[in-house]
Amino acid sequence: MPTETDPVEAPDSSPAPDSPTAPIQLEPWGFWATALLGLAIAIGFTVAQAVAIAISWFLLPHGPEDFPTHLADGDVLSFITIFSGVVELILIALLAKWRGWQPAKYLGFQRPAGLLSTAGWIAVTLILGWIHSLFAPMAGVKSPPEFMVKTWSTTDSLPLLIVGIGLMAPLAEETFFRGFLHAGWRGTRLGMLGTGILTSLLWTSLHIQYVSYELLYIFFFGILLTMARTRSGSIWTPILMHAANNSLAIVGMAWDLPGLS
Repeated sequence: MPTETDPVEAPDSSPAPDSPTAPIQLEPWGFWATALLGLAIAIGFTVAQAVAIAISWFLLPHGPEDFPTHLADGDVLSFITIFSGVVELILIALLAKWRGWQPAKYLGFQRPAGLLSTAGWIAVTLILGWIHSLFAPMAGVKSPPEFMVKTWSTTDSLPLLIVGIGLMAPLAEETFFRGFLHAGWRGTRLGMLGTGILTSLLWTSLHIQYVSYELLYIFFFGILLTMARTRSGSIWTPILMHAANNSLAIVGMAWDLPGLS
């Protein structure tokens, strides 16, 4: 994959390192530091999910036998996603700051190289999503997937679903995988290709609620997101692609399951 446009080193015109005016050379976290800190973020994210589950459980009247149904509720799922996503973003920003970076610069929150190019990536995402839905029945896969049907059928607040699944999930997941992990691993022996494969595998492992056909699509979509991140030099491009993909799924459910709300 080509090298990203966002810089990780000071320009060549900077003063010599021994000059009193020389800027501090910042380096991203290395491979193992990124892996261990990434694990810490994952643990913090899991704890945040548990806290969100507890909050939603005590706010809504339920009996102990209703716990599995509670976890499958669309509104509860959206709330958990928003709550844990905010915690995850804060942890990531703090770790980037700890390394001495401005979090936005470390994670790639900058203007993409070519807005038309970003629009093209989004168009590719929507086309691939449409093709994926066409071939799903041929592969013996229900479309929409059963998990999404349950989520949609138990959702009372469409705005909450859009914010949680359509916006927060893409923002939090991309900031972690194509932001934090990508920044720490791309300059190691993994290279850009190895980083793309590893982050896509890890990202796919989060979606075990889906069948093999869906998981295969998620993995290759992860590779596509890494390519977009690399070529655009910005994390905004994969975030917008991911949001477009999730929004397409929501629209698809509204179209295929019009009687649900």
